[in-house]
Amino acid sequence: MTTDFAWVAAFLATEAATAPRLAGYYNHNYIVEHEGRPSVVRVPIAGGEVMDVRRLAEADVLRLLEAHAFLAPRLLHRADDGHVSVHSFIAGHVVNDVYPDRSPLPDWVAPQLAAQLARLHAIPPGALADRCVDLAPSPATQQFLHALLRFTAAIYHTWLPCFGSLYQALAIPAQPFAVVEAQVGQLCPRPFVLCHCDVHRKNLILNPETQQLTLLDWEIALVADPAYDLAVHFHKMGYAPEQEETFVRGYLAHSGSAGDVASWQAQIAIYRSLERVKSAIVDGIRYAGDVRRPGVSPAQQQAYGLRYYRKLCAAWQTWGIDPATVGLTPADVGTLLQLVPSADELMR
Repeated sequence: MTTDFAWVAAFLATEAATAPRLAGYYNHNYIVEHEGRPSVVRVPIAGGEVMDVRRLAEADVLRLLEAHAFLAPRLLHRADDGHVSVHSFIAGHVVNDVYPDRSPLPDWVAPQLAAQLARLHAIPPGALADRCVDLAPSPATQQFLHALLRFTAAIYHTWLPCFGSLYQALAIPAQPFAVVEAQVGQLCPRPFVLCHCDVHRKNLILNPETQQLTLLDWEIALVADPAYDLAVHFHKMGYAPEQEETFVRGYLAHSGSAGDVASWQAQIAIYRSLERVKSAIVDGIRYAGDVRRPGVSPAQQQAYGLRYYRKLCAAWQTWGIDPATVGLTPADVGTLLQLVPSADELMR
């Protein structure tokens, strides 16, 4: 560790155990002020369940972004063992705090993010591509989707003995991936690019003075099909349909990618089907732990139930199931989440 960042070890040894931290599935994030300047100390969560494909070290991604002057946190320090890192602090508001989940987004958001993702996808990935080639080589999009299906199916089968009763109660089909597998052959080859893979309201900082958006949390970035990056974004962001179309038009205009809006929307929809199925499976595991964390209020538990219910509605529609025929309310879903063991409890 360099002398300039010796304070990080001191913070972790004396203050981190009681210091407030920002929520995350893969890292504990602490905003620490040192010599009058705030920084973000990121500490990987030991033993955390990996529910997303991960191939790239976040530090390497941030170095590449900085080399191309892409708007993102800067890597200020990384411990010699690669465990702890320090990022620059991005001032502003988390977009989800200004525009909460599923509330309408202003129309300027989609065009700005379309331009940003087009610029991100234009950055030459260099050696990072070699670290993702085991998933699929560019431009083998069908092979890439098969890799995503295998990864998500492995999660499903690992947790099925514990969560099978929950999945059955939630009308999740016994073969949940069949609907996606049937669409693999419809994917067209596309050059792979550097993708964020997790652009949503909680990973965006809004500068209230400039209305500039900055992307955070690059830990699950991949070199992959750009249509996948857009599908994850649309699945998690909650745009209105006309905003999604505006986004695609803007993205194509900035990126110069081949194809028209309709063809790109069709390609995005294939990956989006997988994201909807994945959310129904993975978020059931995650939320079962979240609803019983110490300090979670009944109102927060209800909020988790509502969020999961909305994800289930999208998945049911993907499976051709009318949500009205399932007979569950958001409150029912919240209750079911509290009746199954969390991933943490099962690992003990």
